[in-house]
Amino acid sequence: PPRSTLFPYTTLFRSRSNLGQFIAQKITPAVVAGVKAYTQALFDETQDTVPVRTGELKASGQQVIEVQDNRVVGHVFYTAPQAMYTEFGTGIRGEESEWAGPYTYSQTWPGMPGQGWMRRSLDTTREAGFALFRGNVSSGLKL
Repeated sequence: PPRSTLFPYTTLFRSRSNLGQFIAQKITPAVVAGVKAYTQALFDETQDTVPVRTGELKASGQQVIEVQDNRVVGHVFYTAPQAMYTEFGTGIRGEESEWAGPYTYSQTWPGMPGQGWMRRSLDTTREAGFALFRGNVSSGLKL
């Protein structure tokens, strides 16, 4: 049959017999490195912006990388009891603040506005974090 003048060539992909090994040896470590880099950048930003009065909230910051099958997830979190209240606010002021969360706020006291430091940090690091992720994955996949 005549070949198209626009697409004169065809390519056929054939899976390598060691594709599973390639994924385990190259792709997974590259993705893990990318997630670690992004998570570290986010953690560093939250540490720079966390409100500090006693230092307890800042000291409670943690980062964890979970690798499970073909999924890699980075977590940045703070375990101090006041972390959620500092982020989302409390009472009437919390509910009215721009950083209000999806929670029920007590209307019986003024409370405090949310400070949104975690969400602000996520917004600040988003582009640089994606660049770190892409760079680490690209470096890890070089043959």
